[in-house]
Amino acid sequence: RLAVLNERIAAQTEARDRLEAALQQATGGRIRPVA
Repeated sequence: RLAVLNERIAAQTEARDRLEAALQQATGGRIRPVA
């Protein structure tokens, strides 16, 4: 059960990192997204 939870958290973190990277690319890296 704990492994599944960790997997889900890792997936969410990865998705957030990917979203932030895409956002920075779109804005030219000027705007820093707030966590």
